[in-house]
Amino acid sequence: MVRDERRRPAALRLSTVLATAALTLTGCSGADRGDTPDAPRPSRSTTGTAAVPSSAPALRVRAGSPARQTGTARVALEVVTVQGGRLRTVEGPDGEPAIDFPAYVPSGAYPRAVLTVTSTGDEDDLDPGDGAFAWGADFRLDARNEGRTNDNGNNLLQRGLRTDPTSFKAELDHSRPACTVRGTDGILGVRQSEPVTYEVWYRMRCEREGDQLTVRSWRVDAPDDVLAKTRRGPTGAMEMSGLPLSVGGKIAPDGEIVDDGTDQFNGSVAEAFVDIDPDDE
Repeated sequence: MVRDERRRPAALRLSTVLATAALTLTGCSGADRGDTPDAPRPSRSTTGTAAVPSSAPALRVRAGSPARQTGTARVALEVVTVQGGRLRTVEGPDGEPAIDFPAYVPSGAYPRAVLTVTSTGDEDDLDPGDGAFAWGADFRLDARNEGRTNDNGNNLLQRGLRTDPTSFKAELDHSRPACTVRGTDGILGVRQSEPVTYEVWYRMRCEREGDQLTVRSWRVDAPDDVLAKTRRGPTGAMEMSGLPLSVGGKIAPDGEIVDDGTDQFNGSVAEAFVDIDPDDE
C-alpha cells in the first residue's frame, strides 16, 4: 500500500510553513492587445509574490479565487499568454479547486497560457543543487492533447529547457508520465510504459535521490494502485538561478512562452509542487 504522496516522504524530511500569494487565473488576453495568428504577442500578468522563511524550501501552488503559493519558497507568480489564452478555475480532485489550461486546437490560431514561478529571494529557494528533491502535480488530461508542430506534448511542470545546462521536468508526452533531470554530470529520464486514462484525475510524483530517478503515478480514486518506474545514472549538481519554473507549458529563460514548441498542457492541474531536502543542499 502506498500512502497519499502529496505528503512529503520521510526521506525528504521537510516541514511546511504556509504563506499566501495572490493569483488571478484569467491572464491578460493577447487578442485585446492586437495579436493576430501570424504575429502572436505574449501577454504577462503578475499575480503575486511570497516572502517567507526558507528553512525548508518548497513550492506548492493551490488553485482557487485567488490561488496561492502555500510552500516556503520566496517566489513571484505570473500568468503568461499568447493569442488570447487564459486559465480558469475548475473543480479538482477531492472537490478542491484546480487550474484548467486551454483546450487543444488542431490548426490555426492557438490560445495558450502557462503559469510561471520566479524566485525572488537573495538565494534561489527552488534550486535543488545536488540534493534529493521531488516534484509533480495532480492532473486530468484531455482526450485531445497533442499533434501539431508547436504542441506535440504536455508539460506538467518544468524548470529549464533542454538547451540549458541544468533542468528538470515532469511531462505526459504520448499520455505517459515521465520525468527528466539534467545536471552537471549528465541527463537521466524515465517514462512509464502505460498511458493514463483521459479525463481522470491522477497524482504524479518525480523523485531524484542520489543516482536514482523514479516516476510514480496513480489514479486519485485508486491510491493503492501505484505505477512506479526507476532508472539509475549520474546527474550531479544543478545551478538554476535566474531560470523560471513553469506549470502547464514551456517557458524560455526570459519568462515568455516558447511559441514554436509550447507543449501546452491540455487539461487541469492541481497541487503542483517542488520539495527539496534541506539536509542535502
